[in-house]
Amino acid sequence: MSRSTAHDARNVELRKAFVDPSVAQSVSIPTAVIIETRCKKNNVAWKVEDISNSSGARIHWIGDRSAQKAILWFHGGGFGLPLFDGHVIFLIECQKQLQTRGENVVIALLEYTLTTEAKYPTQYQQGAEALRHVLSKGYTARNVVMGGDSAGANLALAVISSIMHPHPDIKPLSLSGPLAGLLLNGPWVTFSTDAKSFQDNAAKDIHGVDGLHWFTRKFVNDDEKNNYTEPLGADISWWKDLPAKETIVLAGGHELFLTDDREFASKLKDAGVSVKYVECENEVHIDCFLDAQFGTDPGMMTFATWEWSVDVFSGVKGKL
Repeated sequence: MSRSTAHDARNVELRKAFVDPSVAQSVSIPTAVIIETRCKKNNVAWKVEDISNSSGARIHWIGDRSAQKAILWFHGGGFGLPLFDGHVIFLIECQKQLQTRGENVVIALLEYTLTTEAKYPTQYQQGAEALRHVLSKGYTARNVVMGGDSAGANLALAVISSIMHPHPDIKPLSLSGPLAGLLLNGPWVTFSTDAKSFQDNAAKDIHGVDGLHWFTRKFVNDDEKNNYTEPLGADISWWKDLPAKETIVLAGGHELFLTDDREFASKLKDAGVSVKYVECENEVHIDCFLDAQFGTDPGMMTFATWEWSVDVFSGVKGKL
């Protein structure tokens, strides 16, 4: 069963495009160009800032900088691809949905170094510095949702892990209190491709095993893999006292990561984390961003993200 013929055609084209990630990488448009172009096209306020001590990372602020609440977003792409237009379109739409419900929220989108230039742990260092940068601008932890999709969700989890368990290569970061929320869309939680959903959804999802292995090799060496890079491998005690009031894990019913993401959400729950797990029937990896990119009808992943975001931010009563 599928969502529609339009979704099927879209997914077929994406599977073809990701057969050889190096080709996709060679024709990709830089993150900064995509963000600026989309914001200008949509007439949305946009400003970029360098992040101190981050080896060249930058924050792109989208929307009203006077907003007291922020979403810090880390885009996916296996750490080797820039974001695509659908990321920006969807995040702007999230912003609009929140605004219609009385929540004024600015987007802080991280432009991190891709694996064409640097490997692990550079991206994790930049993620931590991005959060530090946002907090330095007057946003308190209780007013910030941090999130990401795919590799970006892996990055968000690495930053959270480094707060709880200091990483030798990441400058220590402490919070004044828990974040408002942690939003994980199709998180890449292990580099193993042995889970059942890799077989069940091989002909359904938008990417394949060979491509994932390619991205993994470009990002991290085998002897560097650990609880930060593969959060599914961390035991339950690792996640106790996770510093976010609310967490959501979204997975598509047709995605390769389904089994792993379901298991990871269960592990968070067992650790006492307030986590909502949403399995989106007939949807593929990061489907909400693809719907935004291609103009296909949105599904459960989109609406669940909006609903959760509204619930999380409506429970936050302004800056401390």
